Amino acid sequence: MKIIKLIANNIKKLKAVEITPKGDVVVITGKNGQGKTNVLESIWYALAGSNDIPTEPIRKGEEKGEIELDLGEYIVTRKFTKGGENTYLEVKNKDGAKFPSPQALLDKLIGDVSFNPIDLMKAGNRDEMLLDIAGLSGKLEALDKERQEKYSQRTFENREAKRFEAQIDKGLEKVESVNVRELLEEISDVKEIQHMIEILETKANSIEEHINAILNELEKEKKELEGTKEDLNTFYKNAEKCPPLKELRAKLNEAEETNRKARDYEQNEKVKNLYKKRKEVADNLTKEIENIDKQKKELIENAKFPVAGMGYRDGKVTFNDIPLDQLSKSEEVLLGIQIQMELYPKLKVILIPDASLLDSESMSTLEKLAKDKDYQLWVERVEDEKVGVLIEDGTVKADNQ
Repeated sequence: MKIIKLIANNIKKLKAVEITPKGDVVVITGKNGQGKTNVLESIWYALAGSNDIPTEPIRKGEEKGEIELDLGEYIVTRKFTKGGENTYLEVKNKDGAKFPSPQALLDKLIGDVSFNPIDLMKAGNRDEMLLDIAGLSGKLEALDKERQEKYSQRTFENREAKRFEAQIDKGLEKVESVNVRELLEEISDVKEIQHMIEILETKANSIEEHINAILNELEKEKKELEGTKEDLNTFYKNAEKCPPLKELRAKLNEAEETNRKARDYEQNEKVKNLYKKRKEVADNLTKEIENIDKQKKELIENAKFPVAGMGYRDGKVTFNDIPLDQLSKSEEVLLGIQIQMELYPKLKVILIPDASLLDSESMSTLEKLAKDKDYQLWVERVEDEKVGVLIEDGTVKADNQ
C-alpha cells in the first residue's frame, strides 16, 4: 500500500499542495523555510495519533486546515480547526464506507514507531528497540545477570581455593601419633618397680645387720629374710622385663615431636580437602559460565534481525560487524530505511526528512532499495528546481518527478 495522492491545505507553512507520486522515490525540494519539511509532516499528521500532532498545525492566519491521503485501498482525511484542539479523522474504503475506529486501523498500518528511519536510528534506546525486535532483549538481560552471579561466585571460590592452597605443606609426610598416656603409665610402673627394689634392698640390708645381733629371733628373721629375698627376686625378674627408664624418657620426649608432626599432617590433609572442594566448585562454575556464553552465542546466532548483516557483539547491535554508533550518517539512514521496509509491509511508505546528508551514491542505493522492495520513499532535499517536487512559499511551484 502506497500514497497515490497527497493533498494538504493550510498545514504549517503549506498553503495548497497536491502531489501525485510518479515513481518509487518522491524528492521534495526547495530552499529552507519554504515548507518542504511540512510536506512530509503532513503525511505523518494524517496517519499518526493526536499525540504526534503539534498544538498549532494550521497555517498562521488561517482558520482551518486539511490533509487528504489517497492510499488506494483507503482514503484518509484529517481536518483541523484553529487552536489545534479539535481534529476530525475519517477513513473510507474504495466504496466510500467509513470505518468506525479510523485511528485503530491506521495504527495497524504504521506499526508501533514512527516510520521515519532517521528518527529510528537517532533514538537513545535504538539498540534496545532493535534487540526487542529480534527477540533478544529480555533473554540476553537474564543470561547476563546469571553470568555475573556465577562469575562473582567463581571469583570468591577461586580466591578461597588459593588461600587454602597457600597453606598446604607439600613436604609433610604422614606420621602415626603416639599414645603418650600409655607411655607415661609404663614409665610410672617402671619407677614404682625401681622404688620397690630400693626399699627392699634397704630392708634386706637392715635384716642382715640385725641377724647377728638378734640370735633369739634368728629363725624368724631368717624366714622373713628368705621371704623378702623371694619377693626381691620377683621384682628383679620384673625389672629385667622392663625397658630401661632412660629409654622410656627418651621415647616420651620423642612422642611429643611425633604427635606434633601427626597433627601437622592431619591439618594439612584438612586444608587439602578444603582446597579440593573450593576448586571443584570454581571449576563447576566455570563450566556453567561457559554454558551461559554458549547459550548467549546460540541465541545471538539464531536471532531474527530485520536486515541481513545485523548482529550483536560486546553489548551492541552491529551491521556488517560494525557497531551502529560507528556507522556514517548515510549508512545509518540506509540501514534505518531497510529496517523499516522489513517492519512495515502493509503501508509501503517511508519519510526521510533532511536527506541532504545522502550523497549521489547513497541516493542511487536508495532508489534501488525502493524499487527492489516495492516501497515509496518521500525524501526531503535542498536541490535545484530541476529535481523533484519544488516547494516555494507553501505551494508546488514545479513538479519535475
